Amino acid sequence: MPESRLNPDIKKADVGVRELKTLTIYPLSAAFQMNLAGDVSDLLVSFFSGKVKDLSEDEVSQKIAGLFVQLIRENIETVLGHVIDPKEMTANSYATVKDLLEDVTNNQLLDIGQIVYDNNYKDLVAKLKGFLMERVKEVQTKTLDEVIQKKASATEDALPLSADTTEPIKSETSTSLTGTEV
Repeated sequence: MPESRLNPDIKKADVGVRELKTLTIYPLSAAFQMNLAGDVSDLLVSFFSGKVKDLSEDEVSQKIAGLFVQLIRENIETVLGHVIDPKEMTANSYATVKDLLEDVTNNQLLDIGQIVYDNNYKDLVAKLKGFLMERVKEVQTKTLDEVIQKKASATEDALPLSADTTEPIKSETSTSLTGTEV
């Protein structure tokens, strides 16, 4: 009979306001993460609606991490329901996720949130950061190109034009390649 292997992403977390209980934190399934795809899409819209062209790479990282923390916070009961086995919750006297939340300190919840983030989103954020930095650089480059074009256009507009042509006015005399005046 083949030996069963446990997922290395499975972690343990101690919870309890008075008496500590150990819960197993499982990684989120791809199906559940896809259900959150709409929320992630909203996060990206939020990200790009801001002033991304002026952000440094560190600021992009901080903003992305903050958006994912916000996503987890807004969906904490649902996320916890997917990362903790209901049988284990019942065995630890938690009938619902809400009951669990009533027996979890902020630090313990942050620890669980960190586990969920590390197991499910950390690599995604790193890849997303690279992708978004490329888009930010494109926006910055496009903006720089537009500024250069506007300045070049303004310089051309500033040159005086002769009355009968659209060519800039040239000096009265010019020197040929041989050095004689024409």
